[in-house]
Amino acid sequence: MPPPTSAREIRILLADSSPMQMHLLRCALRRRPEFECFSCPMEVSEILQALKREKISVALLSFGNHENDENMLSIIRRTHLTHECQSSCFISIAAMPY
Repeated sequence: MPPPTSAREIRILLADSSPMQMHLLRCALRRRPEFECFSCPMEVSEILQALKREKISVALLSFGNHENDENMLSIIRRTHLTHECQSSCFISIAAMPY
């Protein structure tokens, strides 16, 4: 896999079931020139396609309270096993109950 176009560029995938949270995080990350952000729905097939298509460095997967533990682990496992670049980092963000 070729390196990002810039030595300092970090390609970030945002996958969230909340469009508002995804928009706010994307806006915050875009303030930094070294971050290039991409987003997709919290669906395994969409995440895998985006990882392959965009050559993502870091994936931020945000699970809402409606996701059960088994589904969360399944998404993380499938994403990790099928993503080609071993230097990627997957971060799972679980919503905290009020």
